Amino acid sequence: MGEEKIYVFDKKNTLYCLDEEGQLLWEKKTEEIVTSELKEDRKRLYWGTDEGGLVAFDPEAGEQTWRFQAGGAIRSGPVFSDSGIIFGCDDGLLYFLSRSGKLIGKFETGGKIEASPLVDGKKLYFGSHDQYFYGLDLKKRKKKWKVKTGGKILSQPVTDEKRVFFISWDSALYSLNKNNGTILWWQVLPSRSAYDLEIIEGKIVASSLSSTLVCFDIKTGLKKGTYDAGQEVRSNPLWLEPYLLISLYDYKQDKGRLVFLKKVVAVTLTPSKESPQKIGEEIVFSAKATGFFLPKYEFFLKTEDEKEIVQEISERGSWTWYPEATGDYTVGVNVLDAKEKAETEISFTIEKEEIQETGSDRRILP
Repeated sequence: MGEEKIYVFDKKNTLYCLDEEGQLLWEKKTEEIVTSELKEDRKRLYWGTDEGGLVAFDPEAGEQTWRFQAGGAIRSGPVFSDSGIIFGCDDGLLYFLSRSGKLIGKFETGGKIEASPLVDGKKLYFGSHDQYFYGLDLKKRKKKWKVKTGGKILSQPVTDEKRVFFISWDSALYSLNKNNGTILWWQVLPSRSAYDLEIIEGKIVASSLSSTLVCFDIKTGLKKGTYDAGQEVRSNPLWLEPYLLISLYDYKQDKGRLVFLKKVVAVTLTPSKESPQKIGEEIVFSAKATGFFLPKYEFFLKTEDEKEIVQEISERGSWTWYPEATGDYTVGVNVLDAKEKAETEISFTIEKEEIQETGSDRRILP
């Protein structure tokens, strides 16, 4: 995706340029096999080839601007910083070029670099076939830290304010401290994965060479949910609010399809004791919200005559009731965050205690 155009290449090494309405603007046969992602930056299009060329292309003129020769095939998509262009190579080197294609520097690893690096402010993150994940000082082009993993790394990392996340070929999803590389948590995916991760509202979603999409809490690594697509997922998950998109592939029918998933926004309310109950009993109503980022709760109590807010909006997801009068009530909760809201109610009856007298004995019947 460029600023105004869409670029696509096929297995016959034909490059296509489309406008945003899908109209073909031009197509061009490339001399070498395209082996990396296509990336546009400052009105130039870049890609890597199997012969080790990084090509800079002028989309308006329809011609090559310059070509840089690296020491191996380039499968890592180029990324961009203020100082220039960065990409990995099969020769195990990370290359730093000026925007005119001049070599500025190199960083050596012990294996191929297939995954695109990630520029994050003054830092650079990437993984290699040598089973290490690296954090570099971008200005000095020097290693700050590296972390040993259980497999090669084939997908681009993602970050939030404090953490960097990536997948290794041993099916492990890692969360590291961005500053020092400390492993904060890791989880095993259903299968190996070369797909990119997606961060959505405090959660991280991963696809793999399986039918299952998995979601984890970004801070703790606890699993928040799964989705079984029934067929092998063949893409990274893509968040286009309000949808999460994945593509599937059916080997028997040789057909693919695009699936739109929509976030479930709901709340349930559960009492600690079943209705009916007696006056003075302690009853705790607990709310469980789904689809909220940072939910807040407001509890209310309704009778035929009025509605009363019994617990103001707060992060507390439960309310304790000591009923003082008999009758039929409705207990409800409103849940909201910056984007979503939901409400639910349940009916609850409070009954009078029955008192039975036998001679001088008085018994309270339940």
